[in-house]
Amino acid sequence: MTDAQWKVKLEQISAESKWNDRAFRKGCVTQNIVTFNRDKDDRFYTVRYRYLYVATLFGDYTDKYKLMTMWNVVRIAEETIEKIEGVKHDC
Repeated sequence: MTDAQWKVKLEQISAESKWNDRAFRKGCVTQNIVTFNRDKDDRFYTVRYRYLYVATLFGDYTDKYKLMTMWNVVRIAEETIEKIEGVKHDC
């Protein structure tokens, strides 16, 4: 493969990965597996996974990393639940 073909292939793989991640997050939020609750003064969000507190998001620069970490943990947790219970959720 030429360099141009490798670049195109890399972009395709990256776009597919981003789409899969977005679909997973949307499925989790739609099924209320992960919830984002805003406080009454709109200062922050609390994140819950299966109704258990996970994190507080204030909107600063570190929240991007908190969210990436949280979604990776949720993905691993859902895969583990699937292995143990044999139940696959749609997210």
